[in-house]
Amino acid sequence: MRGLWQRVTYYRHLSEFWSLNKAQRTPFMAVFPIWAVVSFWWFMMAMPFVLPYILLQSYSDDIAKVFLLIAGLPILLVVVLAAQWVFGWYWIAAMLVNGRPEAARKKQQALMDAIDAYRARLF
Repeated sequence: MRGLWQRVTYYRHLSEFWSLNKAQRTPFMAVFPIWAVVSFWWFMMAMPFVLPYILLQSYSDDIAKVFLLIAGLPILLVVVLAAQWVFGWYWIAAMLVNGRPEAARKKQQALMDAIDAYRARLF
């Protein structure tokens, strides 16, 4: 399971790095590539909770409601923790649109360091 999480994080970092490069090339349109990547990973984060709910709801509404009651607090915790990540990316996009690329450069360097560290462990 740990290897799977590391691989998902690696691909998330690669996609974030890609979107940041696209955003820096066209700063006035920086929101769109960042929005696309953040939305994709937000959707992927929700799938482990949404898919069982949909499957349970087709079986029984009562069981689906119990699932939501049990999983509700962990879901809320995940959303609160992920909100920092989402708003951080939108802050970087806003800074790029306003002509201040310092935060984007710092994030780009941090992503490159994380990608290089993963590659060093892998190979």
